[in-house]
Amino acid sequence: MNKAIALYVHVPFCRNICFYCDFCKVFYQEEAANRYLDTLERELEGKNYWFKSIYLGGGSPSSLKAYQLERLLRMLSKYKSESSSFCIELNPEDMDDEKLSLLKQYGINRVSIGIQTFDDKLLEKLNRQHNKQMVFKLIEDLRNLEIFDINGDLMYALPNQKRTQLLADLKIMVEDLKLPHISTYALSIEKNTYFAVKKVSALSDDEAAEQYALIGEYLRKANYEHYEVSNFARKGYESKHNLVYWHAEEYIGLGPGASGYEKGVRYQVSSSVSAYCAGKITKSHEEIGLDEQAYERIILSLRLKEGLDIEKYNQDFQRDFLKDYEKVIAKLLKDQLVVIKRKHLIVKEDKLFILNRILCEF
Repeated sequence: MNKAIALYVHVPFCRNICFYCDFCKVFYQEEAANRYLDTLERELEGKNYWFKSIYLGGGSPSSLKAYQLERLLRMLSKYKSESSSFCIELNPEDMDDEKLSLLKQYGINRVSIGIQTFDDKLLEKLNRQHNKQMVFKLIEDLRNLEIFDINGDLMYALPNQKRTQLLADLKIMVEDLKLPHISTYALSIEKNTYFAVKKVSALSDDEAAEQYALIGEYLRKANYEHYEVSNFARKGYESKHNLVYWHAEEYIGLGPGASGYEKGVRYQVSSSVSAYCAGKITKSHEEIGLDEQAYERIILSLRLKEGLDIEKYNQDFQRDFLKDYEKVIAKLLKDQLVVIKRKHLIVKEDKLFILNRILCEF
């Protein structure tokens, strides 16, 4: 097989549609899911790679019936090695003993759970279908299967969410469940979602910034590394798959709505689930020139705690970063938004919430 590369597989089915979700998804239908798997298997047949990271996202991969999930995991497991990260997104309400046993059988070694919050009233407002007890049981079951690399998604800036509610969520994740990885997302109201149609409002930017600062402060005190703008991890539990994106490495994307990046070309698979299930795969392609690659290196690197490696940037692109962006860097340093440390340009941790504003300077 060829060199190691990462793989993202988009599973577009959900048993339930959350009120905030704008990802590529449709309600689960058994026949459509079988046709989807047929198409995916044909796509994989031509891939002569072993994958250092395989990530099953959605939608919700756990919405598949057990025999379909087994088919999916079996077809992917032959492309991994013993050192590969093999991750799947799960919704607690989808899981049962049969599906859990399949995770262990086919070598899943990382799980990302769509928790969002432990407040049952807030979960209801989001149209989530699980409750706190389901999350506790799922994590206990995973650990009994010796799957310990577990991420919990945490949403904040929810409608009318109080500081005390967010603190309660953090306490459960850190002290009760001892999750090794936590991903945080501020609620944003996206077009064509239920929340947008109903004109639901998230918290203000100032309130969201306060909650973001609260999360960072709480998790740092609990010895989590704030290694990326939205992600916190215990040492050794950083997301290997997402680091592929943030380090601007190559990856393959399969499934409707998935994107990939190979040999300087970015592509996007059409988000038409019906067309994909019918075996009609269309992709848009965009060749990424050297200028854009250099710019993307900057914006992706500044998401990370390690920041932009200036010497590597200069070497890879035959440029002088400090000279090219001299005025921008001087302004950012003066405004105390960034630091230069060990030949890396780093966004200060307490300024990460306004990262987009900083990136616009470039």
